[in-house]
Amino acid sequence: MIDLRLLVAAVTAAVALSGTSFAASQRTIDVITHAAFFSEEMKQSEVVDPHVFVQDIVAPETVGPLGIKHVAGLRPALIERDAKTLPLYTANGKALGIHLGTWAPHWQSRSQMLAETRA
Repeated sequence: MIDLRLLVAAVTAAVALSGTSFAASQRTIDVITHAAFFSEEMKQSEVVDPHVFVQDIVAPETVGPLGIKHVAGLRPALIERDAKTLPLYTANGKALGIHLGTWAPHWQSRSQMLAETRA
């Protein structure tokens, strides 16, 4: 069995000799939202969130992105075009009790990140 003190000493020596620290080895990870990823993969012209819906009186009952059937009068939220004050609904028309701006307060910067990945 390895002596714990010997293991700690070996790790400490390795870090000291390498000239780095654990704090210095932090990495930055680029994150993209599912809506942005989905829209990119499906070659959508706009960033659409296929999981939440907004009212649109001309929208027919249909099967939307990801195969989610929604009732007439609702359509998937268009992140960059829709007003952030629009209330959100389930595909069956049940109010979620939040607005698009609450659901996705940072979408603009994420959408810009998607545009940068397309360039």
